[in-house]
Amino acid sequence: MITCNNCNEEYDKKLKKCPNCNYPTKKNLKEINIKKESPTKYFLLLIPLIIILGIIFYFNYDNNQSNGRNIKENQLKIVAETINIRKENNENSTSLGEVHKGEIYTILDNEEEWYKIKTNTGITGWIYGGSNYIYLYQTIDKPKEEENIDKEYAINNLKDYLDDNYEIKNNIYYKEID
Repeated sequence: MITCNNCNEEYDKKLKKCPNCNYPTKKNLKEINIKKESPTKYFLLLIPLIIILGIIFYFNYDNNQSNGRNIKENQLKIVAETINIRKENNENSTSLGEVHKGEIYTILDNEEEWYKIKTNTGITGWIYGGSNYIYLYQTIDKPKEEENIDKEYAINNLKDYLDDNYEIKNNIYYKEID
């Protein structure tokens, strides 16, 4: 016979529970505790979930920029840590989001030091572009066909203007120094 730890009634030790209050025996209570799910198991399941969410956040955060550098378009690069995107081109306007250091955007419009941009997430708005906040890229126009100059012609004409101390190697002009 054993005494129940819950109701203090005695019962046969072969029983797994007290017949009076259904409280398990000490031996059975230990087995129940052992069978309980380990919190470590849940923690181990959370680790891959956290990693996956981190990767998704990283790529969504990084892909906010509109595009990479395109020499045919006027663009800007963010040099401040963050800049608010505003609905209107003034600092009191509603903030629509923010841009981050290193991102590059095509300039849609500008008024004084305010630049209109569009992000990959669809936000179109204005950012303040003082020199401490952005770096402006200018377009590099490709010469028109009529402006293309024949290399041979250019080299030959340049030779006419150089004295005899210049030598051309791989389209680079070297001058011999005495």
